[in-house]
Amino acid sequence: MGTPPQDILDLLYLMLDEVKPRIEGEVRGGEVNGRIIVERGAVIEGRVHGPAYIGRGSVIGKDTVIEHYVDVESNVLVNGGSEQVTGA
Repeated sequence: MGTPPQDILDLLYLMLDEVKPRIEGEVRGGEVNGRIIVERGAVIEGRVHGPAYIGRGSVIGKDTVIEHYVDVESNVLVNGGSEQVTGA
């Protein structure tokens, strides 16, 4: 393992590699591909490519692309463009 931030990223990658797809939120005209967890109250209007985690109450806007290995926690608005930031 590397530096502490790298250790956290390595752990996230390991966890997302094992995720079982689950969609409890809404996919409103958006698209989900791969192993994705969408928690209750989350809304997907854009595209999400798994493995990925979208937390409770978060919104992925219609012009947004979420790439692989992204963790969007609770009550986050991602609107427009592409995101590949871990731990948004």
